[in-house]
Amino acid sequence: MKRKLSRVSPAKVNLTFQVLGKRLDGYHAIETLMQVVSLCDHLHFSLSADQIMCSDLSIPCDERNLVWRARALFRKASRIHDPVSIKIDKIIPSQAGLGGGSSNAATTLFALNELFQSPLSGAQLIELGAQLGSDVPFFFSSGSALCTGRGEIFTSQPPLNQGVTIVKPKHLHLSTVDVYQYAVEGKGLEHAAFKVLPELQNVKMQLLELFPDVRMSGSGTSFVCLGEQKNDLPDDYFSFVCRPLQKNTGEWYTLDHVQSI
Repeated sequence: MKRKLSRVSPAKVNLTFQVLGKRLDGYHAIETLMQVVSLCDHLHFSLSADQIMCSDLSIPCDERNLVWRARALFRKASRIHDPVSIKIDKIIPSQAGLGGGSSNAATTLFALNELFQSPLSGAQLIELGAQLGSDVPFFFSSGSALCTGRGEIFTSQPPLNQGVTIVKPKHLHLSTVDVYQYAVEGKGLEHAAFKVLPELQNVKMQLLELFPDVRMSGSGTSFVCLGEQKNDLPDDYFSFVCRPLQKNTGEWYTLDHVQSI
């Protein structure tokens, strides 16, 4: 049995997004095309002291963290309670609509299953992921998928055939819960995010002067920018040039899986 392993935990971007209506369980029904990209956190697992650490000290490492909750769910389902140390090297911005926490949770489920010689099936891991969050199951797809339901039902799609630039204003952050309070059937989340944080509308207008195609990712505050960049970005933005990532069933993402464009 392996004593330690490391896995990348990639971000996702939303290429399309539509709210279909409010469900009886309180969630919104959505349809969104998502793509995994080469902006990644790095998670390190070892069979040692039972602890969770994160390079970003602003992120809690207790039950508020989806990695902690993923480990707890895995233990309950597998009945394996060996101590595991998990270190999160954080690169993906939080509260940005890039699915960093969901990706960390999915990566944790996959890696723990790998460490303990696959006590759970792929379908069981997806089911556990759905208990953690609507975006978590998507990361078990091929890397490009149309997601429906509350986001947890995925159908794999052909990968995006071009790179993207992810742009996030450094000092603007959004809560997904706050944005969904303004969600309207038949629309995406962009107009809702603009109501919560009107400054975002100015951000998009500024980005449209630099890129031919600009779309908000998820509930924001990041934007997916497609096409050639015309000029340099101002200093108050984070910018990540990314390529699509894909994987095969039963495998996990690696940076070797970057799609050639």
